[in-house]
Amino acid sequence: MLQHLPAASRATTQSRLHALLRRHNIFGRGDNGSGETNSGGLPASARVLPVYKSLSTWNSPITLCSLNDAGTPNRLGNFSFVEVSFAQSGSHTLTMTSIAASRGTLPMFSWGDVIPQGERQWTSEPRSQTSTRNFRAGEPLVLQAADFRNIDNDPSNDDDSCFTFSVVKNP
Repeated sequence: MLQHLPAASRATTQSRLHALLRRHNIFGRGDNGSGETNSGGLPASARVLPVYKSLSTWNSPITLCSLNDAGTPNRLGNFSFVEVSFAQSGSHTLTMTSIAASRGTLPMFSWGDVIPQGERQWTSEPRSQTSTRNFRAGEPLVLQAADFRNIDNDPSNDDDSCFTFSVVKNP
């Protein structure tokens, strides 16, 4: 964005932007907040950093957590953010499954305005959400994942919970 400014004001604008970020304790400067060190006062075990986790069809599943440590809904840690990259175009299955220590969770993920419906298995343990769609190689998908209990405006059922998240290329 700064490249669209006249050269004379570019340095001043960048300096002011960096000062604003420092005032608000925002230290990440890379894509998707990479380099961020401020965990909002939550312990390192809260797993809020890095802001965006990365996953591709070649990786092993990753662990995502949905936390209520900073409150709910829409607070730090309620959502995990994942950037998924696809090595090949075609059908892929995305799966988010509660881990054994997180019984009773309601896993859900979405991207953009897509909230996969009818693909949740919340009636028995382990609970999960699965979505099978066609994706194109080279076009990253950024999604948000949470335990629905931490974003549902019902404080009586909030709790920290973790999930495995995987992407598999279908034959």
